[in-house]
Amino acid sequence: LLTANSTANQLRDFTRDTSTGLLSVSSAPTAAPVSSLPLAVAIESGGSYGYSVNNAASTIVPWELFKDATDLGAGTFVATGTDSRAVATAPLADFVYVPSTGQTVVHGSSIAKSTGELTALASTFATEASPRELVFHPGGRFGYTANNSGSVSQFALDLNGDLTPLSPPKVDSPAMTQPVAIAAHPDGQNLYLAYAGTNSVGRYTVDLATGLITVDPTTLPTSGIPSRVDVDASGGLLAVSIPSLNRVDLFLIALDGDALDASRPQDA
Repeated sequence: LLTANSTANQLRDFTRDTSTGLLSVSSAPTAAPVSSLPLAVAIESGGSYGYSVNNAASTIVPWELFKDATDLGAGTFVATGTDSRAVATAPLADFVYVPSTGQTVVHGSSIAKSTGELTALASTFATEASPRELVFHPGGRFGYTANNSGSVSQFALDLNGDLTPLSPPKVDSPAMTQPVAIAAHPDGQNLYLAYAGTNSVGRYTVDLATGLITVDPTTLPTSGIPSRVDVDASGGLLAVSIPSLNRVDLFLIALDGDALDASRPQDA
């Protein structure tokens, strides 16, 4: 597990006890590039390389993941757009992507399997205004951005790493919700959104054949302004981070994955 610490300008790696789920620190923290403000990390599908997005420096940096996290060197930095806050790797292909909130596009790079180094793709991919986070469908064919302007953009991912808008290219979220984070259920049938405008979480359903999404107007309240959302590997639990309260809200997901159980959030 690789984490970004923007306050300390560091990355830190942890190991997980598979029997208990408890985390332990693997090594001393690794300094990120000076004044880079790392905000998020992602690990490619092979598990050998991680990538941090650096908000202040507008770059994405590769890290080698063996015993410790090791910076692969300044020569491998790749420029991203302004106000980049999230990074995502394609689940079944060697590509990494960074949404640029300031430029209303997604930047993509190909990953060299032998070295982990990045090469920027020739084109950027337009979204609706203020894309905050990108998630890929578990099947690897589709991608979705949570746009703080009030929508989710939907794309098809091809073998060259290009993101092609579906039709329609975006689906609006419920009024005033301001999506800031997005996660996919492991079964691929649902996306879950964190809504900063209404302090809530919500859901989109996914057509498995076409990748097209449909908004569920129902939302559930969170304990504060959410910033990130994730679904555990079993598909039964939704975790929502609330930075202002230093807590994580937990919601149960119904066994069929279709609905959140309003009987909690709970602290984590």
